[in-house]
Amino acid sequence: MTDLNRAQRVALVVATGVALLAIGQWLSSVITSPSYVTGWTGYAPLQSVLTTSRWQRGELLSLWLGLIVLWTLVALVLLRTRVRRPTTTREGGGATGSDDTDA
Repeated sequence: MTDLNRAQRVALVVATGVALLAIGQWLSSVITSPSYVTGWTGYAPLQSVLTTSRWQRGELLSLWLGLIVLWTLVALVLLRTRVRRPTTTREGGGATGSDDTDA
């Protein structure tokens, strides 16, 4: 991740947000869709009974807030400013590492 420039990191954060949005919409539709209890697998049901949704609004809110928190954490990790510590060199060594002392 250190080789990415800022624009690439922003694009990655946006792509992660779009992916989490798609996952959240899919999960919401799967969770809230009514499930029908039917007959034995592969045969026409004798009767169909509509069951209630397994998740309530508060639980859906928790799902979306969890996805938002996940996206925020990804953004914080990707977009944090990295503090560069100055490199320590030997006294008089400079960038080349040669000694300035005459023998």
